[in-house]
Amino acid sequence: MRKIYSLISLAALNFFFIVQLKAQPYYSLETVKVADDIYMLKAANVSAFWVTGNITVIINEDDVFVVDSGLLPSVGDMAIAAIKKLTNKPVRYLFNTHWHGDHWQGNESFKKVFPSIQIITTEENLRNIKRFGMLWVKKNYRDNYEAEIKAREKELATNMSRSGDSLSKADKKELTDDLPYNKKELEEMNGLNPVFPNVTFSKEMTLVKGIREIKMLYLGIGNTSGDGIVYLPKEKILISGDLVVYPSPYESGNFSREWLETLRKLNSFDFNYLLPGHGPVFNDHKYVSFLIDMFGEIISRVNKEVDEGKSLEDTQKEVTYKAVMDALSEHAEYRDFVKNIDPSFISTAILRAYPKARESKL
Repeated sequence: MRKIYSLISLAALNFFFIVQLKAQPYYSLETVKVADDIYMLKAANVSAFWVTGNITVIINEDDVFVVDSGLLPSVGDMAIAAIKKLTNKPVRYLFNTHWHGDHWQGNESFKKVFPSIQIITTEENLRNIKRFGMLWVKKNYRDNYEAEIKAREKELATNMSRSGDSLSKADKKELTDDLPYNKKELEEMNGLNPVFPNVTFSKEMTLVKGIREIKMLYLGIGNTSGDGIVYLPKEKILISGDLVVYPSPYESGNFSREWLETLRKLNSFDFNYLLPGHGPVFNDHKYVSFLIDMFGEIISRVNKEVDEGKSLEDTQKEVTYKAVMDALSEHAEYRDFVKNIDPSFISTAILRAYPKARESKL
């Protein structure tokens, strides 16, 4: 299986995705039952260039509440089709956890099928969608897709991978199979008709639907400055968006003490199930505890170097992926998580933590 590593510029920030492609069209959504009337549509990349997020479906007495809508209208359409297999009740509420396109750009599909839908998010996230999200809709997606398609076409034309190796027969077939889908993705990106949330809140909003209480909260800065979460206290289910991503967090420029504190708040909830922005359903607190300790390890080590007056270059020599992972591996319950952490996340987190540590000393 051929792996393609794409370094994508997120506005002026580095955002790393590792995308493993398979010779099947576009995306898939697997329906995973979490509890009675609560499902996660687990997202998988197949022949897609970009990731798309998980979607949560909460079936109430009279209607449906959905969390996130996918990267493209076609993903939103897939989610609606999956929901209709589960229930004939209308989707009256859609919650967007944050501004990254794979969590809100499918809104237009839901709006078309359910015209009176309330699309809810945090006040800060709506600002982020209009500012950053629309920059990606209008320009950045197109630029990245076009560059990637050209690079893949060049690989086929020269029979040479970007790493300088000759393409195998399997590699050539995979590229040949995938390119039409990548071009269809680009076409769909260019045709987006963005639909913004129409209901916002600052800190907390609660819906009571029969015996079910649905709490929407803003805990603070995290993966973005506007991440919202959904919590079902009776069912003890927490839906985190990209505050939690498995197998490795996504770094999009906000690695900070604030994200660490937000994760601590998140982990203080009484939950039996956590539904992340990407990855499987978790039935305990272990992975979030691991993330808290990993973030804390990075920040404390960088702080120590800054306290000693070290430069960024010297700090990077001391605070390394290996040093952080070795420290975490001392905890037996973390060892499986350590194996899956993307080294680029650690290096970028160190890069982000250094100037913030310097600022705290001024």
